Amino acid sequence: MNVGPQWSPTVWKQVTDSSQGCHFIKLYEKREKQLSLSNKSKSYPQAQTYRWKRKVSAADESTSKSAKSSYGNEAIQCKDDIAAPF
Repeated sequence: MNVGPQWSPTVWKQVTDSSQGCHFIKLYEKREKQLSLSNKSKSYPQAQTYRWKRKVSAADESTSKSAKSSYGNEAIQCKDDIAAPF
């Protein structure tokens, strides 16, 4: 059962057999409005493009000093301390 922002008011009514208070109702009306505005802004093509660019830039190879010393061609290779008797 997925009723979105009205989940708590619906459950409140089923569990307590009473109506919610005015502050409770205002809070969930506010959250419902925020959710609809958020979904609306996320659906704009420009927002989708920015989201894709952030995803791609985060997936790029790291170029920090510590990343270069730990990975890649310049990585420091560990050597065995003791030769194996095999």
